[in-house]
Amino acid sequence: MDGFGLERWTLSARRRVSLLLSEGHPDARRYPFGMLWDEAALVTERHNSRMLTENTLLQQAISAILSGTKGQKALKKTIDALNIEVIPIGSARSGHDEGDDDGNAGR
Repeated sequence: MDGFGLERWTLSARRRVSLLLSEGHPDARRYPFGMLWDEAALVTERHNSRMLTENTLLQQAISAILSGTKGQKALKKTIDALNIEVIPIGSARSGHDEGDDDGNAGR
């Protein structure tokens, strides 16, 4: 690798470490190179997905304002789809008898 290639590679690694540090990876400086690249790719993927979602919601909100009921229904449908409730493993909805939504355990 020539000097310029090494500089670019080093800068790329530093950028990835910086990104991971900003995302709550306090040990990013100690990650093996493969893990550093993979974790940075996951963070970037998550950021891009969030930006895409925000863009879609903004576009649908503007459409809802301009087009009325039809646009409002589409926006509500998208928002409902995004409000996914995560059910922990072992909860009543996952088939275990630990209780139901109103706090009644095993009745």
